[in-house]
Amino acid sequence: MEGYIYCLTNEAIPNLVKIGKTARDPVQRAAEISANTGVPTPFAVAWSLKVADMDRAETDLHAALHNSRLQKRREFFRCSPAKAKAAARRLSSVKAPKAQQRSAGPGDTLMGLVLTAGTLATFYAAITLDLDTVTIAKAVAALAIGLGMIFQGRALLGMLRR
Repeated sequence: MEGYIYCLTNEAIPNLVKIGKTARDPVQRAAEISANTGVPTPFAVAWSLKVADMDRAETDLHAALHNSRLQKRREFFRCSPAKAKAAARRLSSVKAPKAQQRSAGPGDTLMGLVLTAGTLATFYAAITLDLDTVTIAKAVAALAIGLGMIFQGRALLGMLRR
């Protein structure tokens, strides 16, 4: 699950960092931990990283820092925030989620040119024939859909189904 791994510090607990995970804002999580643990000073977020799989990233980071772990069942480590962040950056599981984008295909440029030319031709015809705006809008929409179907085929239909 997408989320964050984070490193918290607390001046009341020197030389220790807390490394955890959250699907929410790390600053909000630090405030919750501070309120629930009864520590004399609040936790501060030293750093946080957005990751595609927060469970795996946290497990891998805890494993990478196992020699610095204070107790096996606690998320506290005897290391600096910089050391923890360097360890996190070395892990393959600590990668930002990939943005879902569609790269332009070879037909996209041609389709753009044809749509532009078709739209201009439709407007020229509308002005010449003195058509109303609703008829112009319908003609442009029909042109765009028709050309889209020709140039995109199944890919366009797949996007429309989503």
